[in-house]
Amino acid sequence: MRFLLDTCVLSELLRAVPAQPVVDWIAAQEEVDLCISVLTVGEIHKGAEKVSDPARRTKIRKWLERDLTERFYGRILPIDIQVARVWGTVQAKAEANGRPMPAIDGLIAATAIAHDLTVVTRNTRDMEISGVSLLNPWTS
Repeated sequence: MRFLLDTCVLSELLRAVPAQPVVDWIAAQEEVDLCISVLTVGEIHKGAEKVSDPARRTKIRKWLERDLTERFYGRILPIDIQVARVWGTVQAKAEANGRPMPAIDGLIAATAIAHDLTVVTRNTRDMEISGVSLLNPWTS
């Protein structure tokens, strides 16, 4: 099984004391089975830009630019035409069911669906309407 890590999973790993179930779950996976979305890179970059402490902001930027992009080289998935089509279907279904999804959540779900991946997230409620396969490492 291959996985698409949501931003909250990577953010957890940046915490001073990350949740042990998340650390354990990541450690138990084959590295080649873990992917991220280009949107996650953007969300982490945005988060870094909002950090007021310059030293912490620099640390996050370096982690993003060096460690994260190197670790996931070849497994940072773009938004392409296939993902865009799946996203349109996912969003239409969610809206028809009265549960519209935020665009980024919908695009992450669509990326996972298009690449036959399971989304690893704490925010399962936000994504379940998409029909994507989900896993919550905080509770698994």
